[in-house]
Amino acid sequence: MKSSWLILSVVSLSAISLPAAPLAQTKPLTGTIGVIGTPSRIGKYQIILTGASFATRVNSNDMAVAGQGKKFLVLNYTVQNPGTQELGFDGSLVRFTVVGADNANYENVEVALNPEKMSQVSVQLKPAQKAPFVTYVEVPASDPIPKLIVLSGNAPVIRFDLKGKVKKFTSMYAAPDGVTALDTGKAKLKEKVELGFLDFTVEKVEESAVALGEVTPDEDKKLVVVHVAYTNPGQLAREINWGNYTLAMKDANNEPMDFQNTLFNAVGNTSLNSEIKPGETVRGRLIFSAAKDAKPDSLTFTLSEIRSAIVSLK
Repeated sequence: MKSSWLILSVVSLSAISLPAAPLAQTKPLTGTIGVIGTPSRIGKYQIILTGASFATRVNSNDMAVAGQGKKFLVLNYTVQNPGTQELGFDGSLVRFTVVGADNANYENVEVALNPEKMSQVSVQLKPAQKAPFVTYVEVPASDPIPKLIVLSGNAPVIRFDLKGKVKKFTSMYAAPDGVTALDTGKAKLKEKVELGFLDFTVEKVEESAVALGEVTPDEDKKLVVVHVAYTNPGQLAREINWGNYTLAMKDANNEPMDFQNTLFNAVGNTSLNSEIKPGETVRGRLIFSAAKDAKPDSLTFTLSEIRSAIVSLK
């Protein structure tokens, strides 16, 4: 069960990962300078770039999750039909290329998302009608992304200077500079953690000197029970079982505690192995074995090739 979940996740994530690629050009593209919040004409459309921010995931139809060493630049914009006839629009008709600090270029996913439902849309705009959209670009985790180029067909491009204009990153994975996305984040007991497709909260930690179901402590050991609430913030059902994350618990002396490959339901000693519906929260208990005098200190959740979260248990 564990390996199959990870394989599916990597396939899903790789589908939205866009590597750096140089723009195919031999000379600078002709164009104009854009200003955030100000209308600009590009081809058939008038657009306004309304904002830019960093994130480690985008809650679109199937949830986009940035991998290790990566983050997303999320772009909010509006498109208006300046003509006198209806005009179609989708994410392939206006494209965004960001230019990194090292002059590498990264292209946005070819989607336009409804900012409320975060679903992919294709619309017909009536004359003078304006609609808001969201798109995103996967970029290096530490890059401040100084430049943005907007393209549409063969029309002159629009260039935006993004220096100091991208909203500061404030996630648990944010470095103090408000720009860099860390591969490992830190959280406290009862604090929500965003990792992969799910959110979770370590609610409390207990100990047991007796068996829990078929999990029996050795004579000189005890069981450490970690109560976790898992929430699905996305739009698709997600699987939950003991293998969702690689787990590593340490005691106050930095000694490891042994995970028992067990996730019980919150009540009763039966395995929690099911789907979590969108918006649903389920609770379970992770079981570890440790020396009788050991004091749980931290628990690290790792999602392969994505990120890790260290939760303090004190």
